[in-house]
Amino acid sequence: MQAMRLETTVDENGTILLSGLPWGAGVAVEVIVLPQAQSSMAKSDRPLAGLPLRYDRPFDPAIEPEEWEANR
Repeated sequence: MQAMRLETTVDENGTILLSGLPWGAGVAVEVIVLPQAQSSMAKSDRPLAGLPLRYDRPFDPAIEPEEWEANR
């Protein structure tokens, strides 16, 4: 199954026009119309994108020295 993605705008009459399709006349096609998401796609792919970064004590070890010695 070959798919084609087109972006267009609904006109004042509530209609859309699809032109330049790669299939000839008489070929049956399925049309699914979805409203374009504003920026939700970017947020779902990268949920932390754009959030401020803050590191509390960035040079402190992740494990306390006592715990490090306990695992030996």
